[in-house]
Amino acid sequence: MKLKFSDPVKYRITLADISIKSHELYRDGKFVDVNSFLKPVTENLTFKVYIVKHNKKIIYVGITSQGMGTRFGQGFRADGENGYYGYHWKKIKGEVEILIWCSNFKYKKRFDDTHKEQSKIMEGIEGEIVYQFRKENKQWPAKQNEIHFHNVDKEYKDHAKMIYDNS
Repeated sequence: MKLKFSDPVKYRITLADISIKSHELYRDGKFVDVNSFLKPVTENLTFKVYIVKHNKKIIYVGITSQGMGTRFGQGFRADGENGYYGYHWKKIKGEVEILIWCSNFKYKKRFDDTHKEQSKIMEGIEGEIVYQFRKENKQWPAKQNEIHFHNVDKEYKDHAKMIYDNS
């Protein structure tokens, strides 16, 4: 299957006390209040690339195949049990912008062969986006606490560049 991405879905969320206090979706040229994340970013078993920005600067790049609400809930609740501390940006107070690109990569069962192959590609794209940031800014994104590196074909590097350039 040839990888494709949607146009980015843009949210502005307000953070306080290590939780999301409000969601705003960018629609028709302005941000509008919404109760939570909305489809298509809530779809499970579908890979997404997301970029978190604070004060207009990329601070984190991630991938997930979970719905964004589920993924963010895990990243905000994590406290170090089993070695996972969650997002380093979860303590920010105020607004962050989230840009989410949904892919056509879907799978039926976690850790099946399709999931493993797609995960490796998506992690490679994530690594390439972070590399683009480092190349341009001479440092890693400020709250990037983990990254996976996989060599990927030019097609996937091109996807990473498109995402980075449109963030």
